[in-house]
Amino acid sequence: MNRRELRDHKYKLMSFIYNFADDDMEKLVDFYFENLPMEDEEEDVNEYVGEVPKYDYDEDIVAFTLRPDILEIKEFLVDLKNHLTEIDGMISNELKDWTIDRLPREEFNLLRLAVYEMYYARKIDMGVAINEAILMSKVYGSSDKVTSFINGILSNLYKKNNNKLV
Repeated sequence: MNRRELRDHKYKLMSFIYNFADDDMEKLVDFYFENLPMEDEEEDVNEYVGEVPKYDYDEDIVAFTLRPDILEIKEFLVDLKNHLTEIDGMISNELKDWTIDRLPREEFNLLRLAVYEMYYARKIDMGVAINEAILMSKVYGSSDKVTSFINGILSNLYKKNNNKLV
């Protein structure tokens, strides 16, 4: 799985888990990956990641192949939860005439993912995190103005501190 596909899965899982089902995160992630589409199912094309690969393998082979990615996603979700208050505070400080509660969940989660990648993810350059968030906003955003909004918030954060906290 490439970095963009991995980021897309992280976004989908964090959006669901932190907005709807803050139950047993590990079980939800395992369930998600156990139910990825198989080869004979309809092709899933996503404008952000492109063609989502279908797995036409034995379930054990798929599980083994995806194990490192699944572990990374689980670690991301736990680490994100540990930093959620700080991340939400950074986002909140950049909002002008808005509150976090008024933000559409899609945009809020895109910002959370990007801010996490900018400040807490190892190996991810801030510029890459911003660019990926902008690309994702074109797919997952609720309006045409989302891209500018996301870019503005993240650019302001970048200008304030272009060094990672970690």
